[in-house]
Amino acid sequence: MSEVIDKKIIPVSSKRQITIPVKFFRLLELDNETKVECLFTGEEIIIRPAQQESGYFSQEILNGLIDEGFSGDDLKREFAKRSRQVRPAVKKMLDDIKTFTEKSLKNYKDETDEIFGTED
Repeated sequence: MSEVIDKKIIPVSSKRQITIPVKFFRLLELDNETKVECLFTGEEIIIRPAQQESGYFSQEILNGLIDEGFSGDDLKREFAKRSRQVRPAVKKMLDDIKTFTEKSLKNYKDETDEIFGTED
């Protein structure tokens, strides 16, 4: 879990809705047009500004292609190709992190059981 900087208890309405506190709304530089994404980690819900599909990665891909000398139609084709590769690459990275975390937790449990015994 990330370090908690500020905390506010807010009610959940009968329609399962919440209101983002003004202070948090302003700190995240949200406006009434901003979309947010809601993530569930298994222990907590994280609400954060939604990442734009074409935002950061697109700019990085484009900069790299220009640095590599692409231009015109070749630039367009290569940009489309590499843009399609981002989502699978990120998914694989997240899957790898999940696998690593699961193995680490199992090793931790095994080590704890070895030290303290099992709770049978």
